[in-house]
Amino acid sequence: MSAVFGRDGYTKRVRVAMLTKRRIKKENTVKVTFSLPAEAVREDAFVLGDFNDWQPEHALKTAKDGSWRVTIPLE
Repeated sequence: MSAVFGRDGYTKRVRVAMLTKRRIKKENTVKVTFSLPAEAVREDAFVLGDFNDWQPEHALKTAKDGSWRVTIPLE
């Protein structure tokens, strides 16, 4: 999977695995982890979509390796 990020007037194409998912049978949910490389985020990043009415409820947080991640349980 590739993504295009614009930064300071430049466009950079980065190949990254941006999604991982885990099925939790006991909870009848799927936990999806969204991630971005450190250079893709300046200040804040959010996951928006139909599942949350396009509201910025799911902020990505900085991980120890500098990447940005959030895990969201979906039914």
